[in-house]
Amino acid sequence: MDIMESKQDEFLSTFDRDNEKNYYGDKESPYEAIKIINNLDLNFNRGNVLKYILRAGKKYADKEIEDLQKAKNYIDYEIERLKK
Repeated sequence: MDIMESKQDEFLSTFDRDNEKNYYGDKESPYEAIKIINNLDLNFNRGNVLKYILRAGKKYADKEIEDLQKAKNYIDYEIERLKK
């Protein structure tokens, strides 16, 4: 186990793993958000876009629009960063 896996396990252990599987993906899933973000080497803004898109309507059904708005905000932050 490398340091990233150790840190990820430590982070995930603070959550209810049954709940975590519902909106962030199963630890064994190749489509788990953190795995995609790390494999694509996405920066903070782009990683958060992906995270919020993947969990929209799954973590809290009544906050789907809020999650999509957060994703949009991070897209706007990234566009502004690139313009500078």
